[in-house]
Amino acid sequence: PLLSRYVDEAILVDDSKIKEAMRLIYEEHQIMLEPSGAASIAGWLAYVQKNPLEEDSVCIATGGNIDSSDFLKMAFGENYSFAK
Repeated sequence: PLLSRYVDEAILVDDSKIKEAMRLIYEEHQIMLEPSGAASIAGWLAYVQKNPLEEDSVCIATGGNIDSSDFLKMAFGENYSFAK
């Protein structure tokens, strides 16, 4: 009952979209989100591509508990390092 009352839609996103969201948040805000934290951003991005926003929307992005080298490899690829 609670979800049906407050949630309009559920959106599925694949790993590549989650990685895109991780990169976007890092590049725009210098925040390293772990994949679970970037999932809501990925879902929101997928939604707004198909549906123009008529009202304010909220994404809860959690999960900054990730090692920086692991984050860079996940978000930017296996060969990425701080030296580049």
